[in-house]
Amino acid sequence: MSYAQGAFFVKAFCFIFAVEIAIKNYSDALFVAQNERRQLDSLDGLWTFVREPPNSVGIGLRNNWASLELAAFENSSLIPVPAAYNDLTADSEQRDHFFNGELVAEHVGGHLPFQVEVQLMGLNLITVAVNNTLSRETIPPGDFSTIKLSSGRELVNLVPHFDFFNYAGILRSVYIWHLPQILIRGIRIQADHSGFFSYRIDIDEGVHTKKGIQIRVGIYTFEEEMKIYELFGAQNSTNFDKIELWWPKGMGSPNLYTAEIRLESVSSDGSEKLLDVYRETFGFRTVTVDQNRIYINGLPFYCHGFGMHEDIGIHGRGFDRATMVKDLNMFDWLNGNCYRTSHYPYAEERAHLADRRGIAVITEVPSLRLFLRSTGQLLPRMLL
Repeated sequence: MSYAQGAFFVKAFCFIFAVEIAIKNYSDALFVAQNERRQLDSLDGLWTFVREPPNSVGIGLRNNWASLELAAFENSSLIPVPAAYNDLTADSEQRDHFFNGELVAEHVGGHLPFQVEVQLMGLNLITVAVNNTLSRETIPPGDFSTIKLSSGRELVNLVPHFDFFNYAGILRSVYIWHLPQILIRGIRIQADHSGFFSYRIDIDEGVHTKKGIQIRVGIYTFEEEMKIYELFGAQNSTNFDKIELWWPKGMGSPNLYTAEIRLESVSSDGSEKLLDVYRETFGFRTVTVDQNRIYINGLPFYCHGFGMHEDIGIHGRGFDRATMVKDLNMFDWLNGNCYRTSHYPYAEERAHLADRRGIAVITEVPSLRLFLRSTGQLLPRMLL
């Protein structure tokens, strides 16, 4: 088990602590974004890092290290976030998250965002406890056993069920996301090549039924930011006669649009007050698959690209914008139009940039090796 700790000072009454690591209850969370109603503070930087002694079986949890100042430990060091910790420790899969010494979230696995809602003021402390033991219930999975040497010393033998280097650490950015009390919680958009458009907006339960609350959805062109349509309600649909389709590189232009979702209160005199706003970029496109072909907007698509990994030598799989841009610039050099996220979901920023540059992305769910090679046994725990 290893621990990473960061402190910050806030004056907001209500905010969201967002980390790019998976937790089941928040898998549909909106991507962190800043606008006139949502403030975003980054906690990226140098965090204090402490590793437990080998085979200590959770000594940090038993002794409540989360409430202590890790910088006072003799073996403490500083680790950049986001980054992988493999120069100091092994693969990390199970994480417990503490806020001011209190456990606020725990999960097994990784690669996807999660959010934790807190309402505190003043000086605050985040501690992340990481267990690096792989099992048949972790993602990615593995087996481990204890080998006893003739000297009496015990070694842990880890057998991974995957064929790539499994970087460990806090691999995505950490944010404090200040949100309004009445807010937009989820957005689902469907836009296909026929011009059909539909949406569903999730807000706090009961808010949309209150008198004087309205949801306004404006559709804008991506570059000119010109409004072309407006709809109202928590869900609605329409058909566009003239639209520019999104095409991958080599088949056309990657045309995009922006949906601006506004949550407003309307007074008796007709004046409007903005409660929350969120902007989501999308393209009109249809992707279908038959037995041996992929079709985009009804035309056969040839994927000119490769499977790739999200890492770089300096900080492993820790998200880095310079690396992301360099990767896609190399795609231009290779005339590529597609890649597969081997073998885990990438940071959402990569999908957003690929969308703008006309690169199709084949994403993998974080469930590598659902079957054991030796027995063909399905791992049902990983399907939950």
